[in-house]
Amino acid sequence: MRKPLLAAMGLQSLSPLLLVALTFFIARWLGAAQQGAFIKAKAWLDLLVAIGCFGFPQSIVLAVNRCGVSTGRLYRDAIWYSVAVIAFFVPFTALLNGSEPHPWVFAACMALGGSGVVLSNLWRGILLTVDDGLRFHLITVVPAVSLALTTVGALLIDSSRLQHNLVWAFGGAGLLCVVLSLLVFPAREGLRGRGSRPDYGQLVASGADVFVQALSSAAQTYLCYEILNRYLGAHQAGWLSIALMVFQACVMPLQMVSPLLFNWWSRRPHAEVVGYGAHKTAQALALAAALAGTAAIAAHWVVPMALGTGYQAAVHAVQLALFAVVPSIYSRIASLRLSSGGQLRVTTLASIVRLSVVVGALVGIRYCWQEALGATAAAACWLCGELAAAALLAEALRRARRTRAQELPA
Repeated sequence: MRKPLLAAMGLQSLSPLLLVALTFFIARWLGAAQQGAFIKAKAWLDLLVAIGCFGFPQSIVLAVNRCGVSTGRLYRDAIWYSVAVIAFFVPFTALLNGSEPHPWVFAACMALGGSGVVLSNLWRGILLTVDDGLRFHLITVVPAVSLALTTVGALLIDSSRLQHNLVWAFGGAGLLCVVLSLLVFPAREGLRGRGSRPDYGQLVASGADVFVQALSSAAQTYLCYEILNRYLGAHQAGWLSIALMVFQACVMPLQMVSPLLFNWWSRRPHAEVVGYGAHKTAQALALAAALAGTAAIAAHWVVPMALGTGYQAAVHAVQLALFAVVPSIYSRIASLRLSSGGQLRVTTLASIVRLSVVVGALVGIRYCWQEALGATAAAACWLCGELAAAALLAEALRRARRTRAQELPA
């Protein structure tokens, strides 16, 4: 089990590294305002993808592994579904982004980008049940590679008009994502999968909790950027984006192998999974806490050295984001243990609690202590949200282990 996980981390680290490099370049050479515009657009794309996927990638894994559903039918229907969601994405995006210079052009391009990533993610869920090796890792990094390539193209065309060119870059990323996904998981292979007819009602039902979790996560990121951008300007959103980039880079290795763990654990008895590796998890968290503390101290010098003195204001936000990594790692592991046994409701509740704490605290600061509003306050709210979610999941996992102990023979 260890070798596949290490291989997955190694290959799939390409995805966060590309986004980190892209973020670093924009922040270092174009400034916090341009970085804020880029990250806000990406957060909207992530929100569309979370809505469009509707938890299907994870429910597909359960349907194939437990019910023997036909992967060929799923592969074909995923294409039609990804086209259909464009009809929702366009008016939804135009309605909520009316302040854009050309809202319908923005909506069409973002819808195209979101549709392409949705299709890639659905095929990724199907491919996981067929081949969880090299090709699965490759299709995982396809969206990030596509976005990085098209954004670099937009920068090369005219970096001074990045906000305008980003619209076309995100639309092009969706098309490129589909092409690259087809190279990894071609139609001639995907369509020949055998099995029973998919029960889409069951897929929707089993994916609903995952959908709420993904939507909560995407909405949390987008709303943080939107609040800072609306009341303080894009530079504050840019500073926060540096902090959250560091946060995502730290949790990305676990996020990348999460589908593999879920695929393996969903095949094992739940009573065995909830207690598996508890001691090693505690050791990993202790190591993560030590590394986060060390990195937080180093951030005082590293952030302005790497990005310029204009990012000195982002240091405290980065430090708080690093401390948020530890409860986030625990939450992700606990969620996987509970979800693999079908206990999705508590992980869904945890995601809602996290969103409510972060956004509620940030809105409260906006109206009760406006002078404190900024990237540092947003990062502090993020840390509080992660702690609240971790506490809830810890209690749920403790109860699951106690139930498991009672079920074991004396």
